[in-house]
Amino acid sequence: MIKTAVSGALGRMGRLISQLVLEDKDLELVLALEKKDHPLLGEDVGKILVGKEIGLRLESDPQKILACDVLIDFSERKACLEKLEFCKKFKKKMVIGTTGFTDSEIEKIKEASKETAILLSPNMSFGVNFLFKLLRRVSSILKDVYDVEVIDIHHRFKKDAPSGTAKKFINILEENYKKPLRVHSLRIGEVVGDHYIIFCGNEERIEFVHRAISRKTFAKGAILACKFIANKEKGLYSMEDLYEF
Repeated sequence: MIKTAVSGALGRMGRLISQLVLEDKDLELVLALEKKDHPLLGEDVGKILVGKEIGLRLESDPQKILACDVLIDFSERKACLEKLEFCKKFKKKMVIGTTGFTDSEIEKIKEASKETAILLSPNMSFGVNFLFKLLRRVSSILKDVYDVEVIDIHHRFKKDAPSGTAKKFINILEENYKKPLRVHSLRIGEVVGDHYIIFCGNEERIEFVHRAISRKTFAKGAILACKFIANKEKGLYSMEDLYEF
């Protein structure tokens, strides 16, 4: 079994991921991490998540990462970078779904991947990663005829704008458009995550839309990523390395 740790274990995504780890016969939840002031520190994780004790307490000490094979991180940017240093030092593998990193912080992740295996992705759903692949081809065809812009819509509590997914859409499009492109971000209600890529010419418009109906699509992707990265020694990977289109 793959000894798995989850950082941000009681966040919106972390709860779903932790529950799926507990249900998966190939994974063992050995560590659930939260921030140092979390009110449930020390409580049994199983009781919190599934209503029955499993003998695993909610922790805040990043050094406990030593117990795991793979750390799945859906926490906050600074907290993730703190865990990154431990994983780099002790050769623990990482799945990073946290977003909002600066360019210099991405470089830190790339440096760490020279010492251990890391899968970094702003979005772990099959549909979005299929769209990443598709847009590389589409934008190479439409770049000289159609304008393009991106819209991302998320719940009001999401801290980064634009989303990591929207940024990756822009990066892919800019490979062909060779100029800066714009993202329009809305933070409203309880929207899980909607993304629109709009190509517009003088007489017609082509739109690509991805709507996440449930966060479970991201959590399932994180579980697949955990199993994938567990078999790698070192290097930086993305979900596009995992999914075969």
